[in-house]
Amino acid sequence: MLNSDDFETRLHKLRQFPLDVAHDLRGPLAGIGMLATTAQEHLQCDDVDAVRDALQRIAHQVRSSQQVLDALWRLADQLGRPLGSLELGWCSLDEVAQAAADEAQLAVQAQLPGRRLPVLHLRSLGHACVDRGLVHVIMVNLICNALKFNLDQDAVHVQVSRDEGRSDALVLDVVDDGVGFHGDEEAGEGSVRQSPEQREAVPGGGWGLSIVRRAVDLMGGRLELRAAPGRGARARVVLPAV
Repeated sequence: MLNSDDFETRLHKLRQFPLDVAHDLRGPLAGIGMLATTAQEHLQCDDVDAVRDALQRIAHQVRSSQQVLDALWRLADQLGRPLGSLELGWCSLDEVAQAAADEAQLAVQAQLPGRRLPVLHLRSLGHACVDRGLVHVIMVNLICNALKFNLDQDAVHVQVSRDEGRSDALVLDVVDDGVGFHGDEEAGEGSVRQSPEQREAVPGGGWGLSIVRRAVDLMGGRLELRAAPGRGARARVVLPAV
């Protein structure tokens, strides 16, 4: 039976759940809508191969959305029982990063059509024993942030990499050399990266880092942020080795 403190904590997390869902499904749903429009256009031109490709990408986005929902539910439902809420398993981090990058790029393109995205580089990440769904949610949000806050910048690069020098932890970095922001490792929300004008121009700003931090906490890790105005930003996720 829950005591009053546990009940209030659980109630808060369940109230947060629809906000997290709205944030993290906005991108995939926008991407699905854009792909559906693309498929219709190709269908009118009798381009069967292009239609098939669009439908395959739609199916991928649907599967990704289901994975996101599962991960977010576990974030909402956990009550100080991190290990009991995880679904650990060995997986290819390269596959997770590629899927997250595809989803992030499609989401930003769908939400902000016509804008030029930074160049994205994915380094080899290898394999690890992690909660695949939570790592996917983390990577999508970090890559989305790096992309959408550096739109239309000249020669901006975003890189996803792994620090191979650490045997005691899994260390993942999402680094960009773009506009940066006022903040450090204690920064909590995505709003530190935005002016009021940017919040109006960039959908979903402010929630992404909150979701990332909760996912990292659930896995017993930590999120480190380093940035300076005009000198880019680095988001580092440090997870305990399993």
